Formats: sequence, C-alpha cells, structure tokens
Amino acid sequence: MLRVGLTGGIGSGKTTVAALFRRLGVETLDADRIARELIEPGRPALAEIARLFGPQSLQDDGSLIRPRLARRVFDSPLERKRLEDLLHPLVYDTMAERIGSFTGPYCVLEIPLLVETGRQSFVDRTLVVDCPESLRFARIKARTGQDDTAIAKVLASQASRAERLACADELIVNSADNATLCARIAILDRFYRGLRSR
Repeated sequence: MLRVGLTGGIGSGKTTVAALFRRLGVETLDADRIARELIEPGRPALAEIARLFGPQSLQDDGSLIRPRLARRVFDSPLERKRLEDLLHPLVYDTMAERIGSFTGPYCVLEIPLLVETGRQSFVDRTLVVDCPESLRFARIKARTGQDDTAIAKVLASQASRAERLACADELIVNSADNATLCARIAILDRFYRGLRSR
C-alpha cells in the first residue's frame, strides 16, 4: 500500500484535506488522534508522562491536564523534546500496526510533525498543505481564541514553511475556495491510485 504523509503547519488545513480524501473512500490515520489515545488514563504513556513531568500534570481522576502540559512544553524546547521522544515512536508504531488492516491502493497519514521528526522515510510520498502564514495565524486565532503571543510560540515550535516545502513531493495550496481544494484533491487521488497500480 502506498503511504502518503499529509503534513503542514498548524492552521494550514490538514484536517479538512484529510476529510476530503476520506470522502473519496481513502483510508486515513491521524497522528494527533493516536497521540491522544496513547495518553488516556490507564495507558503506559500517561504513567511515563507523570513520571517525567510530575503528578501535577494529572487531574484527580488520573487524566492529563493537557493545557498545563502544553504551556510547559511550548515554553521549554528541552521539555518538548522529552515529551516528543516518549510519544513519537509510540505514534509511529501504532500507525504502522493499523495500516496493516487497510485494503485500499493508498492511505493518507495525517502527521503534523512529519518534517520535524525527520521520519519522511515512514511514508512513500510527502503531501504538504500550505498557505500564507497570515492566513494560518487568522485561522488559529478564530479556532482557539489564543492571543498573538501564544500563537507565535506554536508557530515558532514547528518547521519553517521553507523546510516543509523542501520536503514536499506534492503540494496543496489551501488559500482559495473549497471547490478549488476539492478539485486539487481529486487530481491527487487519481495520481496516487495510478502510482499504486504501476
């Protein structure tokens, strides 16, 4: 099965793109969703987070206080790396396991930090969703209500636009209307199906 790694900066529209591929019958996986599953109460990754970051990272019911941990890791590159070193291998292992049950000619793996983790070899093609940073900024603000400083920290923690574009096999520019986006995805769907049939 052909593995297409879907990536792009926060606010670029990866989730929308993945949903449009699913509408075409393409099987997808979301790395962020898997990461959330891995840190549910009772999972070993959550116990390790509590060991690394202290019991104050957990609610009374044993669940993770996600906003507190997010603030902590965005304020410290060292602590962000500790969290990523714990979670990223588990996420990739889980994705590899789940792909084994897929049956289509190709799948789309939504991996926001594909470039940052240096794991492009995990996929056969890297599909980057891109748009101007000003548009990403506006989308993040509308979706989360975060202030400008918090948004800037998140953007700074990710790969630069140039770094992502340098890794792209294919590119979706997501700054036009929905019809344009759908048309581009339909073209890519035919392309990936054609690659798999060779």
